[in-house]
Amino acid sequence: RQAVAKRGEAILKLQQLLEPMKAPGINVYKKVELYTKYLCSGIVPSEAKDDVLYQQPTPEEMAAVKAEKKERKIFRDDINQKKAKLSAERKELKDKCMEAAA
Repeated sequence: RQAVAKRGEAILKLQQLLEPMKAPGINVYKKVELYTKYLCSGIVPSEAKDDVLYQQPTPEEMAAVKAEKKERKIFRDDINQKKAKLSAERKELKDKCMEAAA
């Protein structure tokens, strides 16, 4: 009963101590994608063009996303090249084994 009676006081005290947290916003890659693929291409309706989601990214954000995409492409190309080389080596080994068995 005592806890229920002091609940209002506790809530007021906590409201004074706690500060509201600011939301970090959307991911920079998603921000660039929403702007370039949806707003610039005209998919977004005119009444939603002023929405915070579709605001233009800063030049720094655009450059960061572009650099990341280049790095990912280089990495993917390297992985695919290694896979192709390994596949060719396996095929060659398989052919040798088949010839030896025949």
